[in-house]
Amino acid sequence: MNSMLIPIIIMVAFFSIEFVILYLLVVKNLTKSRANGLDIPLSSLIGMKLRKVDIDEILDAAIILRREGINYNISELEAHSLAGGHAKKVAEGMAIAKRA
Repeated sequence: MNSMLIPIIIMVAFFSIEFVILYLLVVKNLTKSRANGLDIPLSSLIGMKLRKVDIDEILDAAIILRREGINYNISELEAHSLAGGHAKKVAEGMAIAKRA
């Protein structure tokens, strides 16, 4: 019975350590989003990190859009970034167009 328990303990430890590392990498972005009034869940930020999206660019774009009062969806910004676009430049362009 002990020989079967050791691999399970190793797997649980590995996944726990990986989750902690991901969490620590995302805490900075979670703090940034909360400080700017964005309501982005931790699970969404972890998903972005796993998909290798530039979270800082997405958050900067969301902050710009929120300050200008423009409706946006985080998943649309993320999809734009995954498609190779620059979400922050698009947000800046939308903000300039709204002011004009």
